[in-house]
Amino acid sequence: MTDSNKICEFCNVNFKNKYGPELGEFFLELHETLDLKKTKYKKIDISNFKVICPNCHKIEHEKMRMRKPMDNNV
Repeated sequence: MTDSNKICEFCNVNFKNKYGPELGEFFLELHETLDLKKTKYKKIDISNFKVICPNCHKIEHEKMRMRKPMDNNV
């Protein structure tokens, strides 16, 4: 990861600048934008990933969970 992409791609927070290099340097996570259940997974394509903060990552997974149909067999 380069310095130019150490900013959350969703909320645009630069954690390295906000919290300093010791705390903010490694605060971001990768989020895959493909729904693997709808696509045939063949190989990792870095263009299918977004660099985002943990808060945005959690929200994206909650949005994915809410889009799934409820399983009535539970």
